[in-house]
Amino acid sequence: MSERREPGFNLDPIQDSVPTLDTPVNQPNARARAAVAPASAKSSSVATVLLSLLVLISLGAAAALGFWGMQLKQQMAEQQVLVEQMNLWLESTDATLTQTSTTASRSGETLMGRVEEINTRLEERIKHFDSEIAKLWTIAYQRNKPQLEEQGKTLATLGEKVTAQDAQLQQALASLGVLRTEIESQVTELSELTAKGAQMQTQLDSNVSALSQQKSGVAALETQTQALQAELEKVDAALATVEGRALQIGSDMEFQFSVERDERAKLAADLSSKIEQVSRPQGNSAELERRLRTIEERLKAIDASRAAVNAELLKVQGQVNGLMLDRTVR
Repeated sequence: MSERREPGFNLDPIQDSVPTLDTPVNQPNARARAAVAPASAKSSSVATVLLSLLVLISLGAAAALGFWGMQLKQQMAEQQVLVEQMNLWLESTDATLTQTSTTASRSGETLMGRVEEINTRLEERIKHFDSEIAKLWTIAYQRNKPQLEEQGKTLATLGEKVTAQDAQLQQALASLGVLRTEIESQVTELSELTAKGAQMQTQLDSNVSALSQQKSGVAALETQTQALQAELEKVDAALATVEGRALQIGSDMEFQFSVERDERAKLAADLSSKIEQVSRPQGNSAELERRLRTIEERLKAIDASRAAVNAELLKVQGQVNGLMLDRTVR
């Protein structure tokens, strides 16, 4: 788009050289020469000579005055010409300034007209854009309103499911607390069994000392004692293994509980954010569906981990019961 150049001030004519009053000043060079004649005793015409000298001086003075008058007239004529040139220059400058002022006034009026025209166009475009935006917003709201209502119902259903699962998690936590209490009691019983094993070891040592005094059946008693010691070592190793697994399961349960609490808090925050997004006029249905699927997958993962923990606890409980049964039989 070519740029329009507005007429501006042109002061070039004013920059012409201004005539100056530079006139040569010539001073008259009047020289009076006086001839002094020496007094002579022989001259008889002194008066005539003096008169001649006076006449010559007068003629010289008259000639000098005439020459100086001619120079003064010439200087006056030059000054008159210079004054006329100055008047012409002033008239030309006045005309140039008048033309420049007129051009500037026209340029200002043209610029004001263009500014008003641009403002009018801008206001019309702004009104047009506002109307188009209002139309687009209305169309988008009418188009997305059924989807928003359906997504609101889906979120309400998911909220109910989350509430139910929260209740189930509370029940599972209560069950895990009871199971933990049982495991702790079983660990206590195992400790008591270990103490009883130590007592049995003491009794065996006393029996060995008693049997050592007897000479008959020493080999049989030693074999029986070694078998009992081997069985006790196996029981002690099994008890140590069960205690280690019980402690590991307890720590795993604590970690699982913390993970589940974090997941529940994160799911609640995600659900709150999704509800806030649905309450707005516009929304992204694809993003919302993806996040809902993510929530469902997390809930399934929590259920799977809970089932794995329950299975592991049942397995440990079966092992403890088997050890208790073996100890009772022996």
